[in-house]
Amino acid sequence: MTADIQLVCLATMKGGLLVIMAAGLLAGPLPANAEQVAWEFTGTVDEVSGSAGISQGEAFRVVVVFDTEAALSGTRTGLHANGLDYSPGTRYDYDPSGVSLLLNLGNLPDQVILPGGADFLILRDDTGDLTDNDGFGPSDGLTFGLTDDETYFVALILRGDTTGIFDSGQLPARPDPRLLDFQISSFEWGTRDDQGRESGATGKIRSINSVAIPAVAQKLAQ
Repeated sequence: MTADIQLVCLATMKGGLLVIMAAGLLAGPLPANAEQVAWEFTGTVDEVSGSAGISQGEAFRVVVVFDTEAALSGTRTGLHANGLDYSPGTRYDYDPSGVSLLLNLGNLPDQVILPGGADFLILRDDTGDLTDNDGFGPSDGLTFGLTDDETYFVALILRGDTTGIFDSGQLPARPDPRLLDFQISSFEWGTRDDQGRESGATGKIRSINSVAIPAVAQKLAQ
């Protein structure tokens, strides 16, 4: 992390996950690197729990920075050991170490979240199994999630039976407008403080757009 970022940020470790909080971190975009892209997700909070100071109806905004050339770490096809049948398609798991999330949630301070060791970057191409797909058939999908499994979790989950979006298994550089037609387009956030008190929020994603990579994300990657 560069010195000028340290001057304006309060960095706290939540398990292995680095969460940086400061006002105005989502401003000041710079041109994107060749392999990195940024998508902006916006929506409103539908449900809340705990005492994090978030209310239903408040807005959320998440800028996801990721590498479209991330290494493939594994695939799941057919009947998997976990009991799910991914036929007729494939689930692709990519290395999530290049993912960062910039979160603005209600009146909470802006947050920059870097990988914490239990992260995931998943692309689904025509995957099946009704249990896994919450009651609908073969689906395409894309999931971004950063978590340390104990004290912090944030995820963006897109999944639906509009297939043909991810036919190649390649991470897309730009969001397809059909992603908003998916049955599942959700934002999930949760945290646990030092006293074990839990708070959380979920919401519906209502817009997805390509944006320039925010300056702070580029600085943190240097």
